[in-house]
Amino acid sequence: HCKGMNVVAVYGGTSIGMQIRDLKRGVLIVVAPPGRLIDLIERKAIDLAIIEYVVLDEADEMLNMGFQDDIEFILQNTPKKESTWLFYDDGGTLISKDIYKSGKKEGKSLVYLPDGALAEEKNYKNDVLEGPFKQYFDGKLVKAEGKYLNGKLDGKISYYYPNGTIAATGIYKNGGKDGVWLYKQMDGKIKEKELWKDGNLATKKETEEYFKKNKVEDKSTPSKAQPQKSTTGTSKPKK
Repeated sequence: HCKGMNVVAVYGGTSIGMQIRDLKRGVLIVVAPPGRLIDLIERKAIDLAIIEYVVLDEADEMLNMGFQDDIEFILQNTPKKESTWLFYDDGGTLISKDIYKSGKKEGKSLVYLPDGALAEEKNYKNDVLEGPFKQYFDGKLVKAEGKYLNGKLDGKISYYYPNGTIAATGIYKNGGKDGVWLYKQMDGKIKEKELWKDGNLATKKETEEYFKKNKVEDKSTPSKAQPQKSTTGTSKPKK
């Protein structure tokens, strides 16, 4: 406890009017759950634009419980400058790393496994997913790769087995599956073929007729993705 360090705890189940009065008296530290903090922001009873630090305790649990939108809303109301956000679990393992500019995600976003290995890397532009993304099995071998356009999957996407063999490949168009999708066994042989149009799966008859007219190469030799190391590495930054 520090003399003169005015701390106010605000939370649901108690009078918000009394809490607002406490805030108006002046406060250095505010402790609040996401819901009550958002309520205070919307009532203009608290202004996060002038704060220096934000600490999100147990952010991984909040994300697991569906509070991602609440967390992002709070961060968007923090100072309009570039900042890096690191989310850790209770054991100190880095869960995600994001860069915010003017309260919005910008640039590379990284998600980590509990052991610290990189699980996913993607890119944001003005808070919207944009550009290439990759998912990893252990921070090294690629699990999936594709790209986003205006926040939606768009273009070719590939999925891989842990040994690097292609498991599935296809096309996304404006967020929906489109065209031919192939699913393969580990030996590279095609086990299933699908035909999609604007996010809708074609009927069995349409699919059969399409593949009668259009040959799809089925190689016995598997096509492998080169084991790729992440460009960011697997080690987590120090807290």
